[in-house]
Amino acid sequence: KGHINDRLSRMAALLNAPVKLNVSYTYTLQGNVFSCAILAAGAVEPSRATQVWSAVNFDLSTGQEITFADLFTDETAAREAIEAYLMAEVAPEQSAHLAAGSLLPLPESFSLSHEGLTLHYPIGQLSTLSDRAAVIAVRWSVVSDLLRAEPDGIPARIGALASVTPDATTRQRIIDAVAEGS
Repeated sequence: KGHINDRLSRMAALLNAPVKLNVSYTYTLQGNVFSCAILAAGAVEPSRATQVWSAVNFDLSTGQEITFADLFTDETAAREAIEAYLMAEVAPEQSAHLAAGSLLPLPESFSLSHEGLTLHYPIGQLSTLSDRAAVIAVRWSVVSDLLRAEPDGIPARIGALASVTPDATTRQRIIDAVAEGS
């Protein structure tokens, strides 16, 4: 987003560059919701090898980009809940997996799946110990009470609501397990 011209101008220089540019992506297509995370690694910048994440999330039924406001009833409260989760659960483990960096503010780049939201950090903000741009997965259960619950809303269409709401079979299994003392 917003860097296409910068990236295109690098193409000519890449032909003779000792460090190549590698691009990979992952995507999900759930119904009419498309989410794609793109990682450019290598000669992204002229001066050094680095990594840059970009992610796009589109509602294919409207052609509109998906924002936090499309996912949550209260965008501010959702951001605060995710930030609290990061500080309580991720920050204590940070030194074991991530280089010094800042979990906050939340990055603008994120991707979606039925399991949760993946935050894609700029390498200058947060990186792994192997100097890669960090990604952190946040399960929908962290913000389940803030998900939009409309049957035709984005969370319902990607399976987020189903992942945080047990069905009758699951509820019965839990009741049975508790009754058996498991």
